Amino acid sequence: IMLVSIDRETIKATIFQIPRDTYVGEDLVKYGKINGLYGRGYSDGHDPIYKEKNPGMACLIETINYQFKLPVDNYVLITMEGFRKAVDMLGGVEVTLDQTLDFKLYESDGKTVKENISLEPGTHLLDGISADMFVRYRDAEGDIGRMNVQRYFLAALMNKALNTSTKDLASLAVAIYPYLETDFSVSELLALVDEAKAMSSESISTVRVPGENVSRYGIWGVDVWSVHNEELAALLNEYMRPYTDDVSETELNTVEIRNTKDDVDSQASLDKYKGD
Repeated sequence: IMLVSIDRETIKATIFQIPRDTYVGEDLVKYGKINGLYGRGYSDGHDPIYKEKNPGMACLIETINYQFKLPVDNYVLITMEGFRKAVDMLGGVEVTLDQTLDFKLYESDGKTVKENISLEPGTHLLDGISADMFVRYRDAEGDIGRMNVQRYFLAALMNKALNTSTKDLASLAVAIYPYLETDFSVSELLALVDEAKAMSSESISTVRVPGENVSRYGIWGVDVWSVHNEELAALLNEYMRPYTDDVSETELNTVEIRNTKDDVDSQASLDKYKGD
């Protein structure tokens, strides 16, 4: 889950990553993870502060707004088919690795392995299919490791897009629109393309919810991501609230179930995926 904040005055943007396992409460959604809200919706007997009746994007947006104190003006979901098409229309995305990454390509049943693919150390031009596998890659860090891979890929994707002509980006936006679930119109997406072209890769920052993994938590015994509220409040105030008053950790409604170690969301965690 990524929340993008665009600062039109400074022509900068921040991408705020929310781990899919972020704990929002077992009383709110089955298993307690934020990624269950879109598909499952709220549990019976949930806090009446949450008003949405059905699963879906409105349910997820309401929770982000209430717990993180962040407004969500618009949303975009893209199918993996649309993602692959976008990468191919861009002519591929180049990544550089300093370690071997092994992937499995599955049949449509999601269980039968169709092909084993390895990306050796070095520079690779990823097409849609290999980019799909790349952003799904998980290492020993689990979902957090995958988010680091996605952050690196996103930077490479943005760099490619910023060096693509406005005309080609407009064609891409129109072509992938049928693969989106969004409240943006095509014309509004095209206006965003114009805004993005005014940016540079250096003007786009990516940050993540600070926290730590908690194993076998709760009545379901699942692995979750516990938010570190004090660090989260500071991060949101620095990156996501450029023109509003700060929000203290006591004003957040995020759920901190454990805070026993520092979470260093550093460039070093990304660098291990790419070579010199």
